Amino acid sequence: MADLRIRFGRLVAAHRKRLGLTQEVLAERAGISTDMVSM
Repeated sequence: MADLRIRFGRLVAAHRKRLGLTQEVLAERAGISTDMVSM
């Protein structure tokens, strides 16, 4: 399960960076905290 979380996190980060979004902007758009995004 931890491997799946790591892979998912890396995919989210890659797409976020490709779109030029910061973690803060992603969190705001998703309606979650920046702490949650960084996890």
